[in-house]
Amino acid sequence: MAVNTGVVSGNDQTNNDCSNSAIVANHSAQSNLFILLSTATVQIKDSQGQLHNARALLDSGSQANFMSRTLFDKLKLHGQEINLPVMGTSQNEISIKLSTKATIKTIHNEYAVDLSFLILPKITDNIPSVSFDISKLKVPQNIKLADPAFNVLAYFFELLCVGQIKMADNEPILQKTRLGWILSGPIKTH
Repeated sequence: MAVNTGVVSGNDQTNNDCSNSAIVANHSAQSNLFILLSTATVQIKDSQGQLHNARALLDSGSQANFMSRTLFDKLKLHGQEINLPVMGTSQNEISIKLSTKATIKTIHNEYAVDLSFLILPKITDNIPSVSFDISKLKVPQNIKLADPAFNVLAYFFELLCVGQIKMADNEPILQKTRLGWILSGPIKTH
């Protein structure tokens, strides 16, 4: 799921045996430096008003919110037929045929927002593309991460709150959001 950002996926990755690894999806020019993408675990309402966990990729460069077809089908949401061209990386264009509306909610408090989504067959490959030991990040114990299982949304700027912690050079930054704390930035894998 995205929120002026990106993506909602139907994969509930909150129960993960690999609590020592984190999502790293973007490779930089340096061979051992990857960019940690911001994610949040959210709850999203189905057609009956029941809440389901989903992972949201918070992408500040996205101009729309996207939902995977798998999650759309799981939630049994009402869809509206559309014909909307969407331009992606390398000027690749796809035609979106379906949209929907849904309510997402943080897992930490009562914040919720109604959003419109474009439905895609698949949003991204499996994340992470590589893993690393998150114990080296030294995330302060009092910080509640928006995606507690980030290792295995948005009005993006409306989700941001005052509160940012830079832990060290060449490490991700902790950013406070209405969904909880997120991690984003460079990380060395070796």
